[in-house]
Amino acid sequence: MRYKTSADEILKVLPVTYYVINYDSRKIIQSNDPNVAVNKSICCEYLCFNDNACEKPETCVCHKALESGKSSCIIEKGNSNSKEFYNAEFSPLGKEHLVVSVRNVTDEFFTKKELKINTKRLNRAERLADFGNWEFNIDDKIMIASDGAVKIYGARANQFSLEEAQSFPLKKYRKELDKALKDLINIGKPYNVKFEIKHPIDGKIRRIRSIAEYREDKRMVFGVIHDITETEEAQKALGESENNLKHLFKNMNSGFAYHKIITDKNGKPVDYVFLEVNRKFEEIIGLKREEILNRRVSDILPNTEQFWIERYGKVALTGKPDNFSEYGSYTGKYFEVSAYSPKKKYFAITFTDITQRVQSEIDLKESLEDLRMAQKYAKIGNWKYNAKTEKVQWSEQVFEIFERKPSLGVIKPFETPKYLSEKDIKKLDVAVTRALVNNTASELQVRIILPGNKTKWVEIICQPAINDDQKSEGQIVQGTIQDITDSKNAEEELNTTNKLLRTVIDNIPDAIYMKDTQYRKLIANKGDALHCGVNDVSEIIGKSDYDIYPKEVADIYTEDDRRVIEKGETIINREELLPSGDKNRIILTSKFPLKNDNDKIIGLVGIGRDITELKESQSKLNLFQYIIYQTPLSVMITGINGEIEYVNPGFTDATGYKPEEVIGKEPGFLKSGFTKPSHYKELWNSICSGKTWHGEFLNKKKDGTYFWENAIIAPVFDDDGRIIHFVAIKENITEKKQIIEDLKIAKEKAEESNRLKSTFLTNLSHEIRTPLNGILGFSNLICSGIADAERLKYYGEIVEASGRRLTKVIEDIIDMSMLHSNQLKFEISEFNLDDVFEELYNSYKESYKGKLADIEFVFKVVKNENSIVKSDRVRIKQALSNIIENAFRFTEKGFIKFGYFGSDDEHVILFVEDSGIGIEGNKSKIIFEAFRQGEEGDSRKYEGSGLGLTISEAIMEKLGGGVEFESKKGEGSVFYLKFKK
Repeated sequence: MRYKTSADEILKVLPVTYYVINYDSRKIIQSNDPNVAVNKSICCEYLCFNDNACEKPETCVCHKALESGKSSCIIEKGNSNSKEFYNAEFSPLGKEHLVVSVRNVTDEFFTKKELKINTKRLNRAERLADFGNWEFNIDDKIMIASDGAVKIYGARANQFSLEEAQSFPLKKYRKELDKALKDLINIGKPYNVKFEIKHPIDGKIRRIRSIAEYREDKRMVFGVIHDITETEEAQKALGESENNLKHLFKNMNSGFAYHKIITDKNGKPVDYVFLEVNRKFEEIIGLKREEILNRRVSDILPNTEQFWIERYGKVALTGKPDNFSEYGSYTGKYFEVSAYSPKKKYFAITFTDITQRVQSEIDLKESLEDLRMAQKYAKIGNWKYNAKTEKVQWSEQVFEIFERKPSLGVIKPFETPKYLSEKDIKKLDVAVTRALVNNTASELQVRIILPGNKTKWVEIICQPAINDDQKSEGQIVQGTIQDITDSKNAEEELNTTNKLLRTVIDNIPDAIYMKDTQYRKLIANKGDALHCGVNDVSEIIGKSDYDIYPKEVADIYTEDDRRVIEKGETIINREELLPSGDKNRIILTSKFPLKNDNDKIIGLVGIGRDITELKESQSKLNLFQYIIYQTPLSVMITGINGEIEYVNPGFTDATGYKPEEVIGKEPGFLKSGFTKPSHYKELWNSICSGKTWHGEFLNKKKDGTYFWENAIIAPVFDDDGRIIHFVAIKENITEKKQIIEDLKIAKEKAEESNRLKSTFLTNLSHEIRTPLNGILGFSNLICSGIADAERLKYYGEIVEASGRRLTKVIEDIIDMSMLHSNQLKFEISEFNLDDVFEELYNSYKESYKGKLADIEFVFKVVKNENSIVKSDRVRIKQALSNIIENAFRFTEKGFIKFGYFGSDDEHVILFVEDSGIGIEGNKSKIIFEAFRQGEEGDSRKYEGSGLGLTISEAIMEKLGGGVEFESKKGEGSVFYLKFKK
């Protein structure tokens, strides 16, 4: 089945959880969180993960957001062992509501935290080890250096050209370095060079060692540099006098040792003897000088690897110095070693513990990988653009956002019109120009067009490339690009919802407004603007009553405002005179204090209703009531369902029943049993068709005596032509009324597919407006103050019934949305099926007791062990209830039976049989479609949202079964509901 999705359904299945919160009650009035009970759940349970957080302003998320003016914050949940983080974004909805969207960002939070820690580790390692790393792009001739490398070179920025890089070494080394770099790139010759620089800050000559490798696939050279000035100075000092050597031993920062190599008879190095070591050697190796002097390494460190002996032996026997980095298994550390031979068979070494540096290189690699993963999870990538060369660089995630293979390369500037509209291209050009010319960063949101006409929303941050001195690097801009399609769609849907909500408020005829503590209006609707004598709300915002009304009127209004704001009083249904041309209007006003989270009054909220016409009608109504009260005729007024709302003294004289004995009851207690059912049917058909009925009855008084009455029964219509009451005027007779089925408002006839949405909106409007009109209409009567206690009770019952009907419509729509989004929860447990049938029987027997006069309602309970099943009790009851509800709706008389058949080993089959209107053969499929019925269009007779069968069928399918039926037009239907045990 295909259908168009409504905005409300989209909101409910959003991947981001949102809540609409009332400031005053702190209750959630709308949400797509399935665990939320709308208008019952308090916001703190879901935002602060605490059921009393709103009592403490310092922990209340909403309070902190409003006080600080921030639009988002991070919420922590759980303890230190299992902590989660949520990002809450706030959007004020007037002064009464707040919209909060919540997204779990635990992984993103820890990823960013780990990335930051690893970056700090790398920077710390470079500082401690006095080294740095660099990379060189052989295409654009750009070198990028780490902070450690920048410090060693004394450079002014982390990025510079090849020419600038070649200027760092002293002139005598440049050709040698150029050749070494070319040999590395062209023939793969190892790049391990030493050279000198003149440091630009202190002017000193520094000895530098650089090691690099070439990655042909990336056309990049990656290297590290190390300031070895101190190391080589130590080696030079080794050849000086004994005193200088001892002084060097005592103060040098590198480990030092002097040895004699031992060979076998073939001249092969097999061991060596320690002749001298310094303090740093003792500190690094962990052995004392006196423990090792004149002893062989095989005795002191028996697990020493053979490659140490062979490498040192080569230096001692050939006299050729050696520099290398290696891991020492004895200490578990990495060392950078320099070895040389002062004379044959002797060698000296200086070594530095580079464990931290090596670990930093590992951490750097991990940090880069963490950064890549963080960008993937956040759907954000980084980019760089050189305006001079028009070269663009993308990170991996940018390719994913554009759904483009990296092998195709980045999108070239001339290809931009394929991906951006002309308007968005201009926005991007402006952002780049601001970065290049004004050194100003920009943020912009644009829609990109992908192959297949697929679109995405992205947010682009464009800023100038800045060096360590906070200066622009010239014609280079950089930034990020993030996929914000999901949040953009949610934002657009929320804006639509806000507009709809504002439309509803503005079209409420009552005046609604909010004032601050200075009695100035902060919020108002169109109804309030009309009361104030202006055409637009903007004309009264920020003004007090003295700016709007004459002083004598403003004095009265302001005095009431002071009572509310200064004393915290609540004013309910106060009648006020409102100046309006030649005739004053009468306004029924209610005002109550507006408080913040600290229970401090920050203003007031007022509601005003124009009751001028109502007051005039009340005067006429009083006269009418007097006439009815004094007439000797029997007068009875009922609601559309037949419940007696009023009887006059003439009714008591005629029947013997006092008003308190009959108010709220149906007139059936007056039946004598002698009147033919067809007589009542004729009456009912006449008055329901809008006609006045005349006739006679033989009824029974309270004392059991029978009497005839001539009766005139007529319907009462509202302004829209709908029947809202029935009035019976009788001479010595009380008219029996049948229960009136709820009138159904015709829907526009829907087309099979392309007008299904229109059918839904028309149907939904009717299903919401009908009970809502009942609530508003009888609320007006309750607020009018003219009704006695009995009427108030009756009006309240109608308001309650309308509210239940409206709730049922909303629950059906929510269930339908959750079914389509696969979010409807099912809880499987064992239960007695007989109990479910008894509950439904008792419930409907009470709900439809008026119709049971013409309908036989029965069920058969099979009390045996097969009545115990294992399934979802609530959902089975819901599905069966929808079918029974339809049976009552479409059955005027006859019978309704329900029960279950004997089941096989796997399934249970429930049934509902009625003698109702039946279903035409060509309607057998569409009745299971959402918002469809057997009768559709403006002429349909029966009300309902059209979701009951759809939901029941979906529930049964989820429980391993389905729904089938047999029906014949005009002869009734049988529905079978099948589910696994």
